[in-house]
Amino acid sequence: MAQKLEKQKGDSFTLNGFTVQDAWELGHLLHVRLSPLLTPTMISISLPIAARLGSMARKRNTVLRFGCSTWYMHCKFAGDKEAFRSKYGLSPQQAGTYAIRGGAVPIHVPGFEGMVAWSW
Repeated sequence: MAQKLEKQKGDSFTLNGFTVQDAWELGHLLHVRLSPLLTPTMISISLPIAARLGSMARKRNTVLRFGCSTWYMHCKFAGDKEAFRSKYGLSPQQAGTYAIRGGAVPIHVPGFEGMVAWSW
């Protein structure tokens, strides 16, 4: 990946491509660089694909509000979005900010609550 980077304007990079392996390598390089700081750190690598960004936000909202995986919520309501909405007294607009399908799980660390989400 390092050979693929072409510096631009001092504030961004142009890549000839971006694979899962590239994302892993970039995340690993950031991890190595940030680990010595001994402070809570978040690394987020994403593509600006509107549908996926919206999906990731809905998954994050579900995990952080309900404290369980999106797959658990899917199973709990058998994928029935109306039953989910009704159970929590959500308007259609409010319910639309949550995802009840797989793709995100909570991460619990003493003093820290977070989540991991994926989309394909």
